[in-house]
Order: sequence, then structure tokens, then C-alpha cells
Amino acid sequence: MKFRIGNDGPIYSVDAVDKLSLLDTLILQEQSEAMGRRIDAGVIEDLKKQLDELPNNRERGRHPASLWMVAVGIFAARRVAGERISFEEAIDFPLADLQWLPDPQDRKPKKSDPTQGRPASGPAGKRRAGANSTTRTSSSPSTDD
Repeated sequence: MKFRIGNDGPIYSVDAVDKLSLLDTLILQEQSEAMGRRIDAGVIEDLKKQLDELPNNRERGRHPASLWMVAVGIFAARRVAGERISFEEAIDFPLADLQWLPDPQDRKPKKSDPTQGRPASGPAGKRRAGANSTTRTSSSPSTDD
């Protein structure tokens, strides 16, 4: 899944937490502790596990760790994208500006029916399609006596 902050901001990927550098991880530990909860690699792993065990997104959203994980994901995505900002700066925006973007459906392979023929195309297909759509009547040749 991807997200954007604001209508015209860059698009970020939520899988960036696993791509944090050692420096970014240390910065996250120090700066999150200053905000009241020290988040290190072990805490991230524990929180991910807790959230993954919940039955649905509604329950995940209500979990006390949910906002912290969203904040960590946003910080990680912005740092991995090259933004040199603090944890606090990365997450200091109106929540209404956060837009979750669905995965593109057009990149998923379509299921096809191997028994189904290809649709008609080109001139031959048009002739065949035209032949099916009009009714031909035979007429007797006219004879002039």
C-alpha cells in the first residue's frame, strides 16, 4: 500500500520500515523517546506482530499501538525517500491530509479462460462480425422477358 500527504505530495510506500538505515533507526529511537515512547527495532517487530494478529483493520485501528506504527511508517517512508527531517517533522501535519492509496489493480494478472478463443480483430474479424449482425436474404435473379 502507498500513501500521500496532501493532494499533490509525493507518493510513499509503507514498506519502508524494513529499509531504514542504522542511522535512521538510532534517530527514531532517540526522537520517539523524547515524545514519550522509545521505538526501536524490537518494539517495531513486537508491534507489527500484535497488529498482524488482530482479525481486521477496524481492530487494528483501535489498537493503542496503531498510531505509533503509522507514525513510524511515515517517518521511515520519508527518510527512505531522501527527506532529511526529524521524526517530529515527518509526522507533523493534519491527519486529514493523509491519503491512503490503493494498490493499482491493473498490475495484477487477469484470470483468463484458456478454452475461450481470442476476440476477432483486424479486417477478417470485422467481416465476420458484420456477417453475424446483418441478415442476408437471397433474392431470385430478375429476368426481363
